[in-house]
Amino acid sequence: MPPQMVLFFSLVFLVWFGGHAFLAWRLVASLPRGPLALGVAVAVLACALMFPLALWLSKDAPSEGRLAMLRTLTWTYFGLFSILFAWMVVRDVALAAAGAVVRGVTGAPLDVERRQFLQSAGALVALAFTGATGLIGWRGATRIAPVVRVDVPVPGLDPRLDGFRIAQITDLHIGQPLTRSELAAVVARTNAIGADLIAVTGDLVDGRVDVFASDTDPIAELDAPHGVYFVTGNHEYYSGAKAWEAEIQARGLRVLTNEHEVREVDGAKLVVAGVTDYTAGQFIPEDASDPAKAFAGAPRDAFHLLLAHQPKSVVAAASTPAQLQLSGHTHGGQYWPFSWFIDWFHPVTSGLSSYAQVQIYVSRGTGVWGPRIRAGAPNEITELTLRAV
Repeated sequence: MPPQMVLFFSLVFLVWFGGHAFLAWRLVASLPRGPLALGVAVAVLACALMFPLALWLSKDAPSEGRLAMLRTLTWTYFGLFSILFAWMVVRDVALAAAGAVVRGVTGAPLDVERRQFLQSAGALVALAFTGATGLIGWRGATRIAPVVRVDVPVPGLDPRLDGFRIAQITDLHIGQPLTRSELAAVVARTNAIGADLIAVTGDLVDGRVDVFASDTDPIAELDAPHGVYFVTGNHEYYSGAKAWEAEIQARGLRVLTNEHEVREVDGAKLVVAGVTDYTAGQFIPEDASDPAKAFAGAPRDAFHLLLAHQPKSVVAAASTPAQLQLSGHTHGGQYWPFSWFIDWFHPVTSGLSSYAQVQIYVSRGTGVWGPRIRAGAPNEITELTLRAV
C-alpha cells in the first residue's frame, strides 16, 4: 500500500474514533445526567467499534446477499454519523454565538437552565435533520439513475458531427453498494438512449476481481455503433487495476490507458482518448496519467474527446488538443456536509464548464459510494449531444 494510503487510513481511524468520542460527549451534555445519558454514550461508542467489525465481516461478500446488505447498512450508518456530527458542530457554533451575543447585551452568560434547553433543542433539531436527510437520501441513492440530456456547443465543429451523441455512465461502484441487478438496469437504460458512443469514466468497481467479477457481467451488454470505452478510476487502483482492465476488456469494452482511437463518422474524424486515473502513478508508476501521451500522434483535423475519471486531469489536458473532457469522481458531493467542501478539491464538481480551451462535463455519478445516501446531488446517466456553433 502506498505511503499516502497508509497516512489516509490512519487519519480516517483517528477521525472516526475521535468523532464518535465528540458526538458521545456532546449528546450526553444535551441530556440530564442519569441512565439515559450513559446509555447514549455507550451506544455511540459501541457503533464506533461495530463499524470496522461489520466492514471486515462483509468486505469479501458479492454484491447481493445478507453480507452485502450488512455492508450497505454499515456504510449508510457512516453517512448518518457524518451528517449528525456536522449538525452537532453547527449547533455548538450557534450556541457559542448566542452566548456571545447575550454576554454582549447583558454582561452575563446564559443561565444554566436556558443553556441546557438550547442544547437539548439543538440536539433534537440535529437528529431530525439527520433522519430526514437519511430518508430522502436513501430514496435518491436507490433509484436507477435518470437520463440527463446536455447539449455541448462546439465552435467550428465539423457539421457531420453535429448531433453526435455520447452516453456517459460513471462511478457505479459495483459491490459498494451497487448490485448486479441494478447494474443490469443501468445498462438497459443506457442502451435505450441509442447513443453513438458510450463512455464509462471510471470507478466501475469497488473490490477484487475474484469477488466481484461476475457482478460486472451486465456491462458486456453495453452497445453503441462507435464503441464503448472505459478509463480507470481511483477505486480500480485500490482493487487491482490491471486485473480489472483485463476483465473489463474481456467484456467487450475498449480500455484506454493513456492512448486514443480514431473513429470516422460519415467521413468526419473523431479522436477518443483516455487517461488512467489522476492518482494512478502512486500505485503503478508506469501508469501515471498522461493526457499528452494519450493524444500523441492523433490527427489534428478531428474532434478531440478525452475521457478522464478525475476533473483535475483537465489542467494537463489544457496543453493538448482536447476539446471536451468527460469526468466523474466527485459525486457532486453526494450529500451534506461533503457537498459544501467538494469545490475546494476540484476545478469543476458537476455540470458543463470550461478550463482554458477545454470544455469539461463532470457527472454527479450513476451510482453511489459507501452510504446509500444522495441528497441534493442526484445521480445521472448523461446523454451529451455535440452541437456546431
